[in-house]
Amino acid sequence: MTSLSISLTRQLRDWIEQRVASGDYANASDYIGDLIRHDQNRRQSLDPQLARLRNSKGDDEALDYIDAAFTPE
Repeated sequence: MTSLSISLTRQLRDWIEQRVASGDYANASDYIGDLIRHDQNRRQSLDPQLARLRNSKGDDEALDYIDAAFTPE
């Protein structure tokens, strides 16, 4: 296992502490790890679909909207 140091706003830190206190997670690391796994799964399922849309001969304006909606900044 490796460690990573991050900076958070107090609001985000409070949110993590609430999630841990709810009993759903053992600690902040478990919660952050779960968020990352969910993001990975979402990206892995969306990326092929977005690629198909980008390569289709659909409405360019609609494709731009879909691409912007699902592409992180």
